[in-house]
Amino acid sequence: MAKLSDGDAFGPVEGLETLACDPRLVGLLMELRQRAQELTTSRSMMRVVWALGKLSLKGKEVQAIIGHIALLAPPRLSQFSSQELSNMLWGLARMNDGVKLQVQEAIPLAYAVMKAGASRLHSFSIQCLTNSIWAVAKLGLRGQEANVFARECILQIHSVMFKEMSPQGLANSLWACAKLQCDREPVLEPEVANRFCVDAARRATASEDLLQLFFPQELSMALWGIAKLVGRRSRTSSGTQVDDIERFAAAVAREGQQRIADFSPQGVSIVAWALATLDLADLPETFRFFEAATEVAAREIEQYPPQAIANLCWALNRVRYKHSVLSSFGKAAALEAQKRMDHFSWQDFSGILSALMNLGPQVSEEVRSLAKKLVEKASKECSKIGTQAILNLALSAVRLRLETEVVRPLALGISETFAVRGQSLNDIDMRQWQEIQRYVGLEGGFEKGRRSNRGNRRKRL
Repeated sequence: MAKLSDGDAFGPVEGLETLACDPRLVGLLMELRQRAQELTTSRSMMRVVWALGKLSLKGKEVQAIIGHIALLAPPRLSQFSSQELSNMLWGLARMNDGVKLQVQEAIPLAYAVMKAGASRLHSFSIQCLTNSIWAVAKLGLRGQEANVFARECILQIHSVMFKEMSPQGLANSLWACAKLQCDREPVLEPEVANRFCVDAARRATASEDLLQLFFPQELSMALWGIAKLVGRRSRTSSGTQVDDIERFAAAVAREGQQRIADFSPQGVSIVAWALATLDLADLPETFRFFEAATEVAAREIEQYPPQAIANLCWALNRVRYKHSVLSSFGKAAALEAQKRMDHFSWQDFSGILSALMNLGPQVSEEVRSLAKKLVEKASKECSKIGTQAILNLALSAVRLRLETEVVRPLALGISETFAVRGQSLNDIDMRQWQEIQRYVGLEGGFEKGRRSNRGNRRKRL
């Protein structure tokens, strides 16, 4: 079944959710649980873990099966081949979504498998290396041993200059490198991570049509990884490195525009976010991608998760001539946000409104209506909203010139909340807060502040 479920990177294979509830499969899992003690060979244990991960199965039967294997496998891991160790790690990672662990028993087993593979990485194929580092990042394995393992995987992949690597392998390695580098204590020196990105970008654009072999999800993963690792590029950087990153990003934007219908909502927003993060929003290829993306996103806005809508607004706001791409999508985003008020976080709301307020005179009534509803809602929930989000909401209302009687209750609520929190503000936040106070005529409000080196805040995925 796991082999037959092999699909592509466009999304989940149809029918898998139904399969997971099929009583015949449930019966099979119950039987496997009862006979789990018979799994004594490395191949049988690996196949079970790989198949459970491939089918993304969850539940008490799966937990029990993995629990048995977690007891049986460690003493035998020296008998596992490199491929079997890699497949085990991959299967365990697939069982967990990275946010809320679904199979707790997978973690200690994953650590044991990783330790067994650490001394044999020289015998791992490129695919095994990329699968292993992806699994470590996906599972969120921590500690010195995990860092060393991840670092060695990355260095070995880089040492062969990505030879014999599939598009999926390249995308997975960039995604994993970014997760490991940005979500914890960095495992690589900045210059090593930067060179890894540059060489990956160069490899992916080695021939004109190479990116056509990438699935949409692989394109978005690869570009996301590079954007997270490189960030806003300095124009004083080495010209060759800047050119390689820019060439890859432009090629992804071009592929994205041509295949926009094949991208998931999350994929569209990730590519847009990455292009803006790399400070490439004004490339011709980027602008054409944004035009195609906003047309599709506005039409299919109901399918877009709140974070995807917020990130797309943030990215479009970075375009020099934003009105042509942001105005139509902004109207759709504002309407959808009002329909799904209970599904958006305050962070999402503040990001959307902060972007849409910059449309100036072309701001639609839909945007103003959203702003008014959010201000009224936030006025009653100030204590539940983070400092940056609530200041962004209030400042957006000010810049949109909402009636002072609408904004004033929010300003009063912010003042009371800051006083209770003993809030300290950096220079940017303090200037925003003072502008809000002046707009509503709030004198003698909260004025406590401190200087900070924190600069412009950027929406992160």
